[in-house]
Amino acid sequence: MNVGDIVKLRPNFRRMISNVNEQCSSIGTVIHVNGIGNIDIMLSSAEILTGVMLGNVEKVNESR
Repeated sequence: MNVGDIVKLRPNFRRMISNVNEQCSSIGTVIHVNGIGNIDIMLSSAEILTGVMLGNVEKVNESR
């Protein structure tokens, strides 16, 4: 996973997040990747999720 990649939240993770915030979108852009593989995502609804494990997202597209 690289900065700029477009990702989609997996359904189970999105449901868990939606319990906290009902307006959570499912598509976002990777804005930070740390050394152990957790990523920060800026969602299309202008929210930022920090420390998301790679197993909770699917890569949709790569930045060029």
